[in-house]
Amino acid sequence: MSHPSDGAPATDGVTGFALEVVGPADGVVTIAVAGAVDLLTAPSVSEALEAAQQRTRLVVLDLRQVEFLGSAGLSVLVDAARRAGESDGKLAILATNHAVIRAVQVTGLDALLRLFADPDEAAGYLRG
Repeated sequence: MSHPSDGAPATDGVTGFALEVVGPADGVVTIAVAGAVDLLTAPSVSEALEAAQQRTRLVVLDLRQVEFLGSAGLSVLVDAARRAGESDGKLAILATNHAVIRAVQVTGLDALLRLFADPDEAAGYLRG
C-alpha cells in the first residue's frame, strides 16, 4: 500500500477501499475515497484529512465512490469539520451515494457537514 499523501492511491485489495490525495491545486486539497469507510479504514481517511488540513484550509472530501459509511467514518467527518471551523477553513464533502447521504441525514449531521452532489458547487462553497 502506498502512502496516501504522495499522490498515488492507497488501496486495499481485500475490501476494495481506496484513497487518493490530490493537491494542493489552487489552494485546495482533494481526497477521493472509494469502498467502505468503517472501523478498519476510517483511520486512513482521518490521517489524510488531518494532513490535508495542515497544508491548506480548503479541503474537498470526495465520497461519491463510498459504498458504506459507518459510525467510525462519521466520527472522522465530524472531527474534520471541527478542525476546519477552528482553523477558519472549509470542508466540502462530495456525496451522491445513498449510503453516505442517508448515514449523514439519519444521524442529524447534515446540520454540521456541508454535502454537495456537484463538484462545481463544492468549489463555489470553498471559494465563497
